[in-house]
Amino acid sequence: MVSLVGVSDPGSALSIFMMNVTPLLEIAMIVQGAAVMFYFAHVKKISKALPIIILFSALVIPIITFFVRILGIIDLGFDLRSRIKPDSNRG
Repeated sequence: MVSLVGVSDPGSALSIFMMNVTPLLEIAMIVQGAAVMFYFAHVKKISKALPIIILFSALVIPIITFFVRILGIIDLGFDLRSRIKPDSNRG
């Protein structure tokens, strides 16, 4: 929220704090999004190779990293993992 409002002085302590914390929070959201992808693959009995391929391609294509990060944010806000149900027609 602080980064959305903006800091008037680029050399202030708050500005330096935000520059250091922002990448850490982005990495945390990528890890959260990856956890959701792996959980979804586990529950739906999809090959584990699919989330691994998505994560490795996210290293090359930044737009995929953005979507994984958004998935992590959505999981924190709406608890996606509790809403994912296993397929009843699969054995």
